[in-house]
Amino acid sequence: MNVFNYYIGAFKNFKDYQSFATRKEFNFFILFFLLIYMFFGILSFATIPFSIISNPNQAPDIFAYFPILSWGIFIIHLLPGLALIKRRLNDITPTKSNIIFRIFFGFEVFRICTGIFLSTKISAFQTVALSNADVIPPSFTYLIIFSLFNMLLNYICIGFYIFLMAKKGKQQ
Repeated sequence: MNVFNYYIGAFKNFKDYQSFATRKEFNFFILFFLLIYMFFGILSFATIPFSIISNPNQAPDIFAYFPILSWGIFIIHLLPGLALIKRRLNDITPTKSNIIFRIFFGFEVFRICTGIFLSTKISAFQTVALSNADVIPPSFTYLIIFSLFNMLLNYICIGFYIFLMAKKGKQQ
């Protein structure tokens, strides 16, 4: 099977939570997802200085849409990724897959909510910083603490992905 077919296969089976997924299928989907997501993430962070330089006192132009595009890429991959994680869990631990998936799903929902919250707060902070560079809002400390908490949630999810990538199942 072609490597890219594993990636496309996850989108075709986005409603299948009952069958099994091989390590190869899971690993290639995560690989392609991370490459696409990292590309747009790097592009969004690389263009922030250009957007501030081009429009120092107003909202950024086209460069402002790259972070939104990153979130869009994440949302597009969410359902196929969740279905693939559940199928991979069915392969690794068929008896405990439902409980482990529910715990992971809770972490994932909380991680998405904190990411959305941080995105809105960071954009509000950038607006304040652009309008008055001398004043640091009092919520900046909470923003840093919340960002660290979000990073912890991300590391927990990455550890879970690594577990799913490394663990051998019945389907191999």
